[in-house]
Amino acid sequence: MVSASWSSAPLVRALLPGRPMRTLLLVLASTGLMGCLSTAVRELGSDVLVRPVFRGPHFDFGLPPVEPLSVRTADGLTLKARVYRPPGAPRGQLLFLHGRDENHSLGNEAVRRFVPKGYVVVTLDQRAHGESEGAQMTYGAREVDDARRVLESVKVWPAFVMGHSMGAAVALQLASRDPSVAGVVAASPFDDLRTIWRDVTPSVVDDALFAQTVARADEKGGFDSRLVCPRCDAPSIRVPVLLLHGLGDRLIGVEHSRRLKAALGAKAELVLFTEVGHWDLTERPEVWDAVEAWLARRP
Repeated sequence: MVSASWSSAPLVRALLPGRPMRTLLLVLASTGLMGCLSTAVRELGSDVLVRPVFRGPHFDFGLPPVEPLSVRTADGLTLKARVYRPPGAPRGQLLFLHGRDENHSLGNEAVRRFVPKGYVVVTLDQRAHGESEGAQMTYGAREVDDARRVLESVKVWPAFVMGHSMGAAVALQLASRDPSVAGVVAASPFDDLRTIWRDVTPSVVDDALFAQTVARADEKGGFDSRLVCPRCDAPSIRVPVLLLHGLGDRLIGVEHSRRLKAALGAKAELVLFTEVGHWDLTERPEVWDAVEAWLARRP
């Protein structure tokens, strides 16, 4: 149901490769198996949309002393986070939110960069990822409140939130709802959940089957994916936003950040990086340099 970049080869393309596709479709239709295939796509595809494929290993070497943090969610899950504090009085908090199929360790560079500059840096395992509980992700429908509870547990202000991919979308939604957020860094964000779901769905899946799959994903995840729309939330965001995107991103295309920039207007800055894709964005020193320069301009 989703592209190989999301660690799952598209089911239909795997079953129907190359030139035999039309022939096999005709065979399936004539034998009554097309309905079975559609059911399989709907069930497996909806699972992929709301269930992470990996929780991922984490590598926390060469970091300052860590303070473990556990936070209870509104629906009774326990989330795990790591808090890194500077030696002196903090100048603020930076909460890092990873994307799907990642974990807190994606934010380790934020720890290395910004703890020495006086920030309390918090790296969270989002629900259904890393060491946190949960089986489904909701791309912000529940994660926004999860992140708000983390900020309130740490109680260091001003609070900035940085996210990558799904985490960037969560950060933007959080800023639209929580006035305690002082600014957002959104790296490789999507502007609308159903739009990115459609973007990564093979074209052989028609609109009717896609709609059925999305409805099933909403049912399994217990949320309405129509409401996960950072671009729709843009008018409610009153704080500075830094949008970062690689021009080589083939998972979440740069047009998502461009639409967000248009919706956010003057309060947002968009920085694009050549020869940078989706997964390597947070590995690039020039990306972190841009974050550092942006934070340095914050009061």
